Amino acid sequence: RSDCLYIVMEHAGEDLAAAMKASGGALREELAWDYLVQVARGLAHLHSLRILHRDLKPANIFRQTGGGVVIGDLGLGRVLGAHSDFARTGVGTPLYFSPELCQERPYNDKSDVWAFGCLVFELVSGGPPFTAQNQVALAQKIVHAPAPSLPAHCGADLSFLVRSLLTKDPSRRPSIADVLQLPCVRTRLERVMLRGEVAEEERGMRRRLCALEAELRAQVEMERQSVHHEGAEVAAMRSALAFAADPEEVAAMADRNATLESTNAVLTARLEEAEARLADSERARLALAAKLEAAVSTAAAERAGVMTPYKSPARGGTN
Repeated sequence: RSDCLYIVMEHAGEDLAAAMKASGGALREELAWDYLVQVARGLAHLHSLRILHRDLKPANIFRQTGGGVVIGDLGLGRVLGAHSDFARTGVGTPLYFSPELCQERPYNDKSDVWAFGCLVFELVSGGPPFTAQNQVALAQKIVHAPAPSLPAHCGADLSFLVRSLLTKDPSRRPSIADVLQLPCVRTRLERVMLRGEVAEEERGMRRRLCALEAELRAQVEMERQSVHHEGAEVAAMRSALAFAADPEEVAAMADRNATLESTNAVLTARLEEAEARLADSERARLALAAKLEAAVSTAAAERAGVMTPYKSPARGGTN
């Protein structure tokens, strides 16, 4: 027994700040897209529960094995009450403060959307959109200076998204639900989710195949032991036949020897069949993995062909 409280949590993995440092300061655009659409989906879930994160930044996004990311560190999170649509406490990381936070005005989920825009900007450029020597100068820049452009190598989809997210007026800034409806986001999110489904299906298939392989290997081992045992008995019977004098005893031993040799042949055939099933299961796994990957590529290509890349859906009051 102990008086200590132990908290056991899932290991989330490396944060995106460390990943950016390891890659030289910025991430490839397509990798950034993979991460940002997942963050947008997670943030939408938080906002649907009336939870503000209030400290969204690369150091609080964690990579998992398999390409997934999760939002972490909700230590500054705030649950809005049933009769309150705004928060007022100025908390978070100043580099990601929204204009309304800098002006000490009430703020809501749109402040998280601004921070999300800063996060996206930093993932592909290597630094936040607004920097200054002190917090007062930083606040002035955030409130009054236009958002800088993304690096020239970034595509039109990403530039459009960041411009929308970094809209100064929160009433014109899109909600995260609006962001998820943008074709350029929706297409990539569906692709990531398809990839996740494929990965999950492959993991399940691997688990099933591993169980089958273990079962087959156990069966093969049992068959081998039976073959060895029966073979040893056949050899002993042949040896006994050489010394047997009674004709009836010789005939009985001969019959037993024939039976054992027949059993040995059956066991050998079953052993070969089990080993063939092992080989078939591995070929089936490889074929299914290739089929699932082809399905993902086809679905992504079809969706990319029918959707406008970066035109925002019609919405009143959205940049």
